[in-house]
Amino acid sequence: VPTMHEKPCRPPLETPATDEKIKQTSGIVLFDLAHSNLYQAPEVQSLREAIEKRGGQVQSITDSSALENNLKHASAYIVISPTVSFTAEELRVVQNYVNRGGRLLVFTDATRGIVYYDYYSESVINNSDASLVNPLLSPFGITVNSDYLYNVKEHEGNFRNVFFDNFGKNELTFGLKQVAFYGTHSIKSPSGLILLRGTESTLSSVGDAYDPAQGGAALSENGNVLVFGDFTFLTSPYQNAANNATLIANIADFTLGGKQT
Repeated sequence: VPTMHEKPCRPPLETPATDEKIKQTSGIVLFDLAHSNLYQAPEVQSLREAIEKRGGQVQSITDSSALENNLKHASAYIVISPTVSFTAEELRVVQNYVNRGGRLLVFTDATRGIVYYDYYSESVINNSDASLVNPLLSPFGITVNSDYLYNVKEHEGNFRNVFFDNFGKNELTFGLKQVAFYGTHSIKSPSGLILLRGTESTLSSVGDAYDPAQGGAALSENGNVLVFGDFTFLTSPYQNAANNATLIANIADFTLGGKQT
């Protein structure tokens, strides 16, 4: 039950116009399934459909030994909540791919980590997906924090369902007035661009403080690495909350904008 200080609200649903004219662009978008990723194919349907509407081709990779060969032909490589670490060789392959102009998208989620019991220490350990993607992101100046953002004053039904209405200027934020995330890590990038920021009442679970240098998504300085602290906003029915559908369309455009040299 909300207290007198809380303002839970339901954002209006966003339904894209059926007669929307979409620029057609070719390209292959590669979804990672080689690192025991915590998602199912139907959960990325909104993004997959947006990519295919633009003329893109969606493929999945389940064998990490084929990563280098598959990336040669990919416009974008998407990694969602892995539970298996990237090897040193895989990190080298991905870094070279991005440096050639390929695009890397990483989606994490504070609700998708693995919790297990350590019988030796008799403690419960939370293995966050943030710790597994940070080695992948380190060369590009982006860090995902092992926390979650919350707002007890204004939220979408639950204090961990936070709104973002302060946007970094970029094509990825074009047309956005408000987006809603549902269990997001905070992200920092001193050299890059924070794309989504909440109000000063949007706090991190680590320290219970607001940090204007952190937000729900970031873009690297070279413009080829895009990172989100939340994955749930892609799934049904959340993909139509607030301006989430517009954000997903912008992400689809981004995936097909990578051109390797």
